Amino acid sequence: MPTETPAPTEQPSDGEQSSGAEQPAATAQPTATAQPAANQAPQTGDSSVLVWLGLAGAAACCLAALERLRKKG
Repeated sequence: MPTETPAPTEQPSDGEQSSGAEQPAATAQPTATAQPAANQAPQTGDSSVLVWLGLAGAAACCLAALERLRKKG
């Protein structure tokens, strides 16, 4: 059974520019999906959760302030 050898790739001369498609996979640039999650924009569900947490915190602060006012007077 004969084995196939890959065709040699042509290297550009000094005057030619190389496109990204001709580069081997080992030197390819990482894609946007390879970035850590901290660098990505938050998902739409995350912002609504933060809004509800903020509203719950504000309500707790208001209730605590009303309780202090009730005890004073």
